[in-house]
Amino acid sequence: MQVKGDLVEAQRYCARALKIREKLLGSDHLDTASSLNSLGEILQAGGDMVGARVRMERALAIRERLLGPDHPDTATSLASLGGLLQVLDGFGAARPLLERALKIRERALGTQHSETQNSARSLINVLAALGLADEAEVVRKEFDTIG
Repeated sequence: MQVKGDLVEAQRYCARALKIREKLLGSDHLDTASSLNSLGEILQAGGDMVGARVRMERALAIRERLLGPDHPDTATSLASLGGLLQVLDGFGAARPLLERALKIRERALGTQHSETQNSARSLINVLAALGLADEAEVVRKEFDTIG
């Protein structure tokens, strides 16, 4: 299994795609935001948390500006950044982003959509890690999540 080499190659290709999109579409385009978020996730997987944060925050800012604060793609950026903040700044820092992502996805996609369910699971895990078992159980019941 060649995970580290695969990440290096994935990072190279994603960085190249980002550069092309920035050149052709501009730095404030939705496709650029998608590349930024993807690159951020790859950087996070490879251990570059600071580089990941910069890309994810930039992607979130673009999506919020172009799509608004309540769009499912904005929720994607919030969920990605929330996952990263769990590692960098702790569960308390991740919570508001994950709560916001869940609310957006619930409204836009419904409670049974897989992305909504993923957001609910992430929030449940964060609440449990913060010692908020009662709140985690409320979310679990509301979204009928498994695990």
